[in-house]
Amino acid sequence: MAMLAPWTGGLAVASAALIAGFGPFPLLARLRSDQTTWNDDLWTPAGAMAAGLSVFALSGGFLGWRIGTELGVAAACLSAMALIDLRYLVIPDLHVVMLGVVALAGPLSLAWTEAGVGALIGGGLLFAVRALFRWRTGRDALGLGDIKLMLALGALCGPEAVLWSIVAASALGIGVGLVRNRLRLLGASVLPFGALAAGPALAALAFIAVGATP
Repeated sequence: MAMLAPWTGGLAVASAALIAGFGPFPLLARLRSDQTTWNDDLWTPAGAMAAGLSVFALSGGFLGWRIGTELGVAAACLSAMALIDLRYLVIPDLHVVMLGVVALAGPLSLAWTEAGVGALIGGGLLFAVRALFRWRTGRDALGLGDIKLMLALGALCGPEAVLWSIVAASALGIGVGLVRNRLRLLGASVLPFGALAAGPALAALAFIAVGATP
């Protein structure tokens, strides 16, 4: 029976990648411009599948297949979210819910108090930044999707790790903005915070997984 664990975990990661990749298609259909078609969005499930299975295979061999499955599912979900956020500047609720389920049901699930504090810090901090920026400028610096995402990531990773993810994503945003201005590259004036936070959040979860493995 133990030999079935890698196959079971791989199937779970692949299924999560398909859900994360294809699930938002109805939403994306309303966001596509006249120059794009549904074929352009096939990169989302493809990227989710590649990222999820790669992380699963790498981490499962070292940390065990149960933990590898959680990391693979998280990688698939975060990859799909990042690709959509980069293209459309929107974070689907589907990905927030999937990360929330992983936070509650995964083998790395935190105690309720720690998960709750993490969610409050992650979502609360971004909500405070959004409210302050709107008060000072009349514009929104962050979308509600970013706030909901950090709520889920706070519950998944805990208070310290979600703070680190926010700081790392902010630093990446500053770096990307400086490089783009330096090279005078054209692009959207708004940087997708959710996409910038995906890598740091996955790295934080992997660090937690290494610490939790005997």
